[in-house]
This record gives sequence, C-alpha cells and structure tokens, in this order.
Amino acid sequence: MNIKKKVSLFLTLVFVMVMIMPAGSVLATTSHDGSIQSEVYTSPKFKLQCVAGSVYNGSIIDEVYTSQYFTVNVWLENGQDIYAEDFIFSYDTDLFNYIGHQIVKEGLRLYAEDRDPAGVIRYIVVSEGRGYGISEDSILISLNFRASGYFEGLGTFGVNGVVADKNGYEYFATDELGIYVKPSTPSNTDVNRDGKNSVGDLAIAAYNFGQPNYSWSNQNSDVNKDGNVNNIDLSEIVEAILRVR
Repeated sequence: MNIKKKVSLFLTLVFVMVMIMPAGSVLATTSHDGSIQSEVYTSPKFKLQCVAGSVYNGSIIDEVYTSQYFTVNVWLENGQDIYAEDFIFSYDTDLFNYIGHQIVKEGLRLYAEDRDPAGVIRYIVVSEGRGYGISEDSILISLNFRASGYFEGLGTFGVNGVVADKNGYEYFATDELGIYVKPSTPSNTDVNRDGKNSVGDLAIAAYNFGQPNYSWSNQNSDVNKDGNVNNIDLSEIVEAILRVR
C-alpha cells in the first residue's frame, strides 16, 4: 500500500472514531515524528435545569413544595451548528403534573410533541434556516410542571436522544435530574397558598380589606385570624415579602 493510501485510510479511521465517540473521550493520534498525542473531544450534551426550585441539602437535587409550579429547562451544551434534535423526556407522574412548554430561542420551532400518559414525551425541535443553528449553550425547550398536592418524595426527570449538525452528523446525548417534593406548611401570610410570600398575597388581602367576612374572596386574607382584614394583616404580609431574597 503506497503512502497516499495509508494516509487516506488513517484519516478516514480518525474521522469515523470522532463521529462515534461519546463526550469527553480521548482521541489518540500519531504525529509526524511517531509520538502519540491525545486530544479530548467533547460532543453535544443535554443538561436539565430546575427553575423555581432550590438546592436540596447542599446537593445537586432540587426541591419544590407540594402543589408548587416550576419549570424544567432542557439545555443543549457544547453544540456546533446543531440544526435538529429528536429526544425523549420522561418524568414521574406520581409526583409531577405536566402543564405545557415554551420555545424561548429565536429560530427554533417544535415540530412534534408525542405524549404518553405514562410520563414519556417525545419532542422534535428544528432550527429554521441558516443562522439559527445552535453553536453555544442554549435552552431548547422549557417544560412547565406542578408538583403533586398529595404525595412527597424524590422524583426524577430524564432526557435522551439524538442531535444533528448541519452536515447531518448525529450525536447521542442524555441527562437526568432529581427533584424532591416536600410538604408545604404554608404560613398565614401565604394567602393564596402557592408556597411563597409575594405581592399576589398582598393583592388578595387588599381586595378584601374592610369587608365583612362573608364576602371575602379568600378566607386566608385574615392573616391574624381576628375576624377582620385590616392594616395589621397587610403589614404582616408586607413584612413576609421583605424577608424573601
């Protein structure tokens, strides 16, 4: 075999190795002087992120309260001219209720959403046109959930699938996220019982300010349970809001 054929065969083998290697693999090559050189090859990967949750016991597990609304973002990282994604998203239906989705990145469009009642959803997302391919860490899709109002415990979210670049080369990606649902013990100042103290609670109590109790739109407006909704109740709610960081 002549030298040109050897070089051609070697480059073909290296190309094939690169295309099928998982993220973080080490590619070993031989330099012109015969020494072995290595290079870490990082392929695209998925990353799940919980929004409106907090760090649970200092670990990577997030936590939410029962009945709390929250969002799970599906990120694509380490992409280079990625134009199509076909992936499966799974979640624990005993602990989480799927509400809906949003596409937040310009140029991206959801072409398919195939839902299974068992908590498995298939998505196909496409970048429409040149200039909209993903070449930086980006959110593919935001998925909205509500935690169960009856059960607590650790639930998992998972994503796995294939992404492809402008040349049609495909890469497998996967990730998993654990979220702990804990019982909410609402404070009296959480008027609407959504697991937080906010201006929404203040607005409800303000609407019922000075009204007889039989006409209250929300009985929790009487924060101190003295039978009236007045400036004392509003002040307690405001103080609770100011404690939120």
